[in-house]
Amino acid sequence: EQPLLVVADGCTLRIFREGEELLDYNQERQGLPCTALAWHPTSKVIAAGWEDGAVTFTGPGAVNARDDREVHRDARILSIVFNPNGTRCVTTDNNGVVGVWKTDQRGLCNQMCHYRKSGAHDKVIFRTATPTGEPNLENPPFFFGGEQGIIYLADDFGLCSERYKIGSPL
Repeated sequence: EQPLLVVADGCTLRIFREGEELLDYNQERQGLPCTALAWHPTSKVIAAGWEDGAVTFTGPGAVNARDDREVHRDARILSIVFNPNGTRCVTTDNNGVVGVWKTDQRGLCNQMCHYRKSGAHDKVIFRTATPTGEPNLENPPFFFGGEQGIIYLADDFGLCSERYKIGSPL
C-alpha cells in the first residue's frame, strides 16, 4: 500500500496518496488553524491539535473522529507525540498543560492523566530504553520541556519530576 501524507492547510486537514488528494477524507475546523500533527506509528490514524486547544484523533484508519476540548481548554496545541508502539500519545500546549492519552490502532483514545507546569512546553521525547539499556517500548516514560528550560520526566500514572534546569529555553 502506498504511503500517505497529511497536510494542514489552515483550518483543513488534507490527505494525499501519490500526489493525489483523497477526496473521501476531509477534516475541518471552522476558523481555527491546525497547530500540530502526528501520525499514529502503526496505523492510519492522525492526531491533530488546534488553535483552540482541541485534539482530534481521526484519519482513514480511525473508527470515528474524536475531539477532546477539555484537557487543553483555550490553549494552542504545540506538540503531539506517540510512543513507538502507538499505545500512548502526549500532547502539550502553550499554557503548560501536558496531556497523556491511551491510544490504539483504530483511533480510540482515553485521557489517562495530565500535568500543569509553568511555561509553554513544545518538546517531548519518549525514553525507550531503561537505565540499564534494556528496550522499553510498550509504555515508556517521557521527557518534556520548553520555554522555561526545565526538563521533566513523566509517565502515564501521574508521576512527574523535574530532572534538569538548563537556564534557557529548550
